[in-house]
Amino acid sequence: MGSLENRGGSNYVKSDFYLATAADIVADPSAPDAFVQGIMEGKEWVWDNGVIREVDIHEMRNTIERARRIELAEKKAAVFKSFLSKL
Repeated sequence: MGSLENRGGSNYVKSDFYLATAADIVADPSAPDAFVQGIMEGKEWVWDNGVIREVDIHEMRNTIERARRIELAEKKAAVFKSFLSKL
C-alpha cells in the first residue's frame, strides 16, 4: 500500500510504500485450530494517507444498477475509473 507519483507519464511508488499481509492462508493448515476467523467480513478497506479506512461501495454499485442499458458500459467505466483513482 502506498501512493504513486506521476513523472513523465509513468507512475513511481513513493517512499510511503507499505507491504501489508493479513494472513498466510493455506487449504489444509498443519495445526487443528489454524483457520483464519473472518473479521469485519464483507468490508472494503483502503490505505488513505497512512490510515486504513472502510470504503462504502454501495454508491458505486447503485450507480451501475440504476444505469440504463444504453449507458451501462459508460457508467461501469466511470465507476471503475473513480475506484482506481482512490487507490
